[in-house]
Amino acid sequence: MNLDMLNTIDGNERLVVDDIDFLISARIEQAAPEMMIRELVQNSIEAALSAPKNHRKITISKELFRGVPKLCIHNTGTGMSSEELYNSGNLACVINKEHGLNKNFGEGAKVSSLLYNSFGMIYDSCKNGIVSRMWLNKEKRYGRRTFDDTRVVMHVSKSILDVSDEYSDDELSYDWTKAILLGKSADQDTVSDPYGTGKLKYNWLTEYLYHRFYRIDPTIEIVLHGAKQFLGRPSKEEPIQLFETIEQRRSALYETKNGTYVGAFSRSETVSVHNGIKLHFIHDAMNGKNRISSSRGGLQTDATFGGILYKNELYSFYKGNDWTSKCFRLGVSFGGNVLSIIVELPYRETIVPDAFRKNLIDMDRDRNKFSLEDYGDLVMTNLPEWVQQIIDDNSPARTTSVDDIEKKLKVLMAKLALKREVEILLNEEGEFDLAEDGVQGAEILVFPSGPPSDNPPPDDPPEKRKREVAHINHGDKATKQVTKPHSIFKIHQLTREQDVIEKGIVGKAALYVRSTNELFVNMLYPAIQKMFDNLIVFYPNADRALFTSRSMELIEKSMLLRVGSTAVRALAKQNNGVWSREEVDRALTPETLSMAADDDEFYYGLIKARLSAEFVSDKYSYEKKSH
Repeated sequence: MNLDMLNTIDGNERLVVDDIDFLISARIEQAAPEMMIRELVQNSIEAALSAPKNHRKITISKELFRGVPKLCIHNTGTGMSSEELYNSGNLACVINKEHGLNKNFGEGAKVSSLLYNSFGMIYDSCKNGIVSRMWLNKEKRYGRRTFDDTRVVMHVSKSILDVSDEYSDDELSYDWTKAILLGKSADQDTVSDPYGTGKLKYNWLTEYLYHRFYRIDPTIEIVLHGAKQFLGRPSKEEPIQLFETIEQRRSALYETKNGTYVGAFSRSETVSVHNGIKLHFIHDAMNGKNRISSSRGGLQTDATFGGILYKNELYSFYKGNDWTSKCFRLGVSFGGNVLSIIVELPYRETIVPDAFRKNLIDMDRDRNKFSLEDYGDLVMTNLPEWVQQIIDDNSPARTTSVDDIEKKLKVLMAKLALKREVEILLNEEGEFDLAEDGVQGAEILVFPSGPPSDNPPPDDPPEKRKREVAHINHGDKATKQVTKPHSIFKIHQLTREQDVIEKGIVGKAALYVRSTNELFVNMLYPAIQKMFDNLIVFYPNADRALFTSRSMELIEKSMLLRVGSTAVRALAKQNNGVWSREEVDRALTPETLSMAADDDEFYYGLIKARLSAEFVSDKYSYEKKSH
């Protein structure tokens, strides 16, 4: 069959769905549980913005349904008529909003909530003094529950009720909407067990909101009302509490017992870098076993965190142990337990959230997922001095001087002509400019997932603007790839078990982090102690303390040199163009570096000879004195 001979007409015929019930069920039952609260609260935020500025309020509380506590989210703002409420039950429907991959999907709250509320979600909405009700649930299929009630709005559907009689005149005097989560059964307490999987910790809601919404419009007030489970501490009362975002807590002051006022955190700073990207640094110092923020108005855990901030929400988010085992890839080599870092991206049309709004996707780059690690070099080169000081203060003491090791590695790098690729910006005539270091052109630091800039700010100095051209399409004559000598990586000696655990190299010798050009060496690696045990038996009369100090210095230096040399040689393989970046990365894995650390037979002989030269006289002196 010759397909080229087929005749077509302009346009096309749209696809339809044969089994709509199956499609709806599939979408709902693939939902991520943690998105339920996000979608409901985000809907409330958007609706509240339509209310007068002095009346923008979201209240999260509990309501009793047949005597059982149910989670309720209420917001002021433009309500829905009976027709609008009915239509809002459809998937891909938006009321007073706009569809878009980077805006609203039109099904978030329904899709993410109905799986965990198959018994029902009740929506009440007041518009112009009339309250309409809809009950979404699942019986044989997902749908709207129909009512045999005189209050049915017949001209719309048997699934819509007019329940204005259940509310006071004051409640009918302004527009609002509320959602009540009934869970999977009538007896499920959705305040403490929102997913039907068992009771969550008492501050589960504030913990989620705090780490999801970095900021909200300051004219909106979020009130936690009548549910002790919402607070960051157990309480016998049912208090009313205002929720504060991270941004609000960074600027708020809290009264202490002695009447003074202090901030929630020890210190914080925002650094504006290139293309509108902002880096937020927060220091939350330890205060006994907890951090100081826990005693200053905190409704959530005081765990440190890191993530990507986009359009006021946090993505690629890590906290607690997950963060401390990740932060060193952003230049926070140590001190992640007291430092938090947020990378804020400016708005761009092609940046969209994934289906579950956990990560960001770049539609311009084959749907490449944004990763926090991609900003390691950017963060590391823009650390405020006080942040660097905290990192240094939390760094383990070096057991061995590495100055001579670094000198040897530099010599090896020069011998192997180790280079790194950089991008050079040309001048307006398309020619190179001679830079101070002898490399033509201005160097551009390339960040793998950094968003492009529309235009760099015109008042920025040239030296700052060099960093602001990453990922800008300048045309073929605007930039050029050149090579420069590779700088020596910074060597960190891990002497504390916790540091080894956080870096993920328990039982491994080392970890090389390409994004920050750092080498973390596990000084607790068994090969070190094994070589010492094999050597000590040859010097039974040596001063134990002196011998241990000297032999461990030589043993540790030899391992540092073996691991460091292997890392240098692996990096050099990319220079010849035969090995790809992925192949070089495989050669730089902790497993490969561990094999290099284990290959110590040659160094064992050298160290033994060195020790014999230094300790032989001590042996004879010891024997002479003992006679």
